[in-house]
Amino acid sequence: MKKDAIPAKSGSIFIVTGQVQGVGFRPHVYRLALECGLCGSVRNTERGVRIEAQGDALAVDRFALRLRAELPPLARIASLEREDVPYDPALPAGFAIETSARHGGAKDILVSPDIAMCDRCLADLLTPGDRRYGYAFTNCTDCGPRYSITRSLPYDRPFTSMACFPLCPECRAEYENPLDRRFHAQPDACPACGPELWLDWGRVPLAERTEQYAGLHGAWGDSPRGRLAVSALLWALGQGRVAAVKGIGGFHLVCNAFNIRAVEERRRRKNRPHKALAIMTASIHTAERLAFIDGPSRAALLSPERPIVVCPRRPGVLPDVLAPDGNTIGIMLPYAPLHHLLFHPEILPENPPAFRALVMTSGNAGGEPICLGNREARARLGDIADLFLFHNRDILVRVDDSVLMADPPRPSAVDGKQSDGHGEAPPRMLRRARGFVPLPQALAGNIRLTSVFAAGADLKHTFCITRGKDAFVSQHGGDLHRAGALGFFEENQRHLERLLESEPVAVVRDLHPDYASSRLAERYAAARNIPLFTLQHHVAHVFAVLAETGYRGPALGLALDGAGYGPEGEGRSSVWGGELLLVQPDAGAWRRLGRLRPFLLPGGDVAAREPWRSAASLLRHAGP
Repeated sequence: MKKDAIPAKSGSIFIVTGQVQGVGFRPHVYRLALECGLCGSVRNTERGVRIEAQGDALAVDRFALRLRAELPPLARIASLEREDVPYDPALPAGFAIETSARHGGAKDILVSPDIAMCDRCLADLLTPGDRRYGYAFTNCTDCGPRYSITRSLPYDRPFTSMACFPLCPECRAEYENPLDRRFHAQPDACPACGPELWLDWGRVPLAERTEQYAGLHGAWGDSPRGRLAVSALLWALGQGRVAAVKGIGGFHLVCNAFNIRAVEERRRRKNRPHKALAIMTASIHTAERLAFIDGPSRAALLSPERPIVVCPRRPGVLPDVLAPDGNTIGIMLPYAPLHHLLFHPEILPENPPAFRALVMTSGNAGGEPICLGNREARARLGDIADLFLFHNRDILVRVDDSVLMADPPRPSAVDGKQSDGHGEAPPRMLRRARGFVPLPQALAGNIRLTSVFAAGADLKHTFCITRGKDAFVSQHGGDLHRAGALGFFEENQRHLERLLESEPVAVVRDLHPDYASSRLAERYAAARNIPLFTLQHHVAHVFAVLAETGYRGPALGLALDGAGYGPEGEGRSSVWGGELLLVQPDAGAWRRLGRLRPFLLPGGDVAAREPWRSAASLLRHAGP
């Protein structure tokens, strides 16, 4: 280039889709543009994140390369379109984050799931003198609640449950400073301006807590708040109490995992005598002393999703009452700031007790949906929990903990004993919820479907809505015959449909005519005057596996899922219980090639929930 040559100027408009909402993507673009010396703007639109960048042509090209190569920790780009435009010398200098556009029409942007607290925010939480020291709602653009607090898109504070918490001057300065990691962090808050914890003593009488906690902050008062509320909670857990604790996506029922009497009482009150209970441990090192944890399971436990991972128990370490019918235990690590406070009593007032592990299970009664609001929890969990830890940040979407299952341990080749490295396969998903919803399953090939609503089955229920090339599977909803579950289904379906700004043009339901999901699907289709289709239960399972793996060719599928309502055949309907199916996904076709021998099913659908009925029938068929 000659000394007097002027660098060529150019401009480009970028449209970015994918997981670019609520993950610090716009602040990242802002900083990237400044580093490249560009002017322009970035904002959310109905098509995705729109970026206009202008400046030296080489700098624009460098920006385009870095835009895809350098991402915030939780951002994922699904598509990136670039359109070159003439350089506009009248464009104001500098780069700006503009107000998000709100227009109608489908969107190609995704809301981030709720994710675990990052290490830098944890350091803030645990550092004396930091203004967020011990604050249970600490977060930044790299962590914190997303889906559970989002009312609608775009993901901006006015459209979340943080809208009622105006930023204080210090938080406002962080929010507006592009060099701060809380720049445009929508849930940003501090003790001066954000949500607050408080303890409701519930059924714990004043006389008892005065006696138990004599000399500790008097009688604790009627409603301890903030860090003092956490201290009081820990003292109550140390006395064997069962607590309902409000978290990110709903309530947990919590007690000391090593207090056998407390665990047994929790089982009695919830009428769950045998079901295994999940625990939360202080750290991965504690978890490894309680269970056999291989490499993939360790990675899952430490991941931003922070699921429950079901692992083999170490013999003789945990009380058998936690999982009386098996040799595994569901373990998770702290993911919310409040959870970290529960395991860091050294930063709390009044020197509360420390725990290696706490039972941390869904805050519901008898398989109902997880409790969401304070009044709801007080009413529904009043017969189970002794006391309640509440906060005033609304949960807009119920999201339970996700559950993964590790492979079983392998015998050691040397001494035949269990080895810690019991397998290297990644844990299998058992319950998809917090941390994974609402991320979509990409459909294979270049398929772009019109929006379809698939209503799901009745047990371990989820539903699905498609949008373009993506399928959005809901969080786990439980069994629809349980009290409140159908209402949760409808509530969740309306929210996801609103969030996706998608209007389904067809509905698919299970072939079973008496499922609650089938009846809802029929009402939904009739109200909108759109087509309704049916699909046999086990055929749906096989198609779902192929969609999940992206396989589109002909395949043999073996479905051993128990009872599923069969199509009309040989003059009558039947219940299918184990099929070999030939399926052709591209053609939407399938054929039954084989099956288990039929036998009488006493009680029909009841036998699916009471397997002894099937056993009795099989014994009868086997003869004397």
